[in-house]
Amino acid sequence: MNVVLRGVQFYYHFSDIYDVLDGVVQTKIDEFNEEYNGEMDKVLMRFIEYSIIHRKVWANHFLMQEEESWLEKYVKTRIHYLALLQIRKMSEGYILSIKDVEIICSFYEEAIFGLLIRWIIKEEKAKTVDEIKDTVERIEKLFEGQLDLIISNMKK
Repeated sequence: MNVVLRGVQFYYHFSDIYDVLDGVVQTKIDEFNEEYNGEMDKVLMRFIEYSIIHRKVWANHFLMQEEESWLEKYVKTRIHYLALLQIRKMSEGYILSIKDVEIICSFYEEAIFGLLIRWIIKEEKAKTVDEIKDTVERIEKLFEGQLDLIISNMKK
């Protein structure tokens, strides 16, 4: 199905192309969140997989930026949101300090954004969708439960 939006119609629904991207990404995050019952590790892996499969869109946005990257701020904000959801879920009944929560979120923001950018811009251009899915599944297996462990350690 092809949809044709004229300029006036486009701006009735969206303020700019970033608003379109925001809508698509938030919809996908919500879908992943529902599908995996808010398990952040799985939601993040699906987000990474989705982003890499659609890397041309991300690469175009990243390469078009002249100032501090809108894409970087945007992706890190989404990762921060997912990390906060998981931290709240896992730390129920225990109060973590704001500083500890910020450290955890910052770690995930930097690690995941760095991985995405390396894959999107530099190294993963030749990989097929199946190769990307295999790599993401491997990362998921290697790092499964790490956030749980971090929060558990903080409760001690």
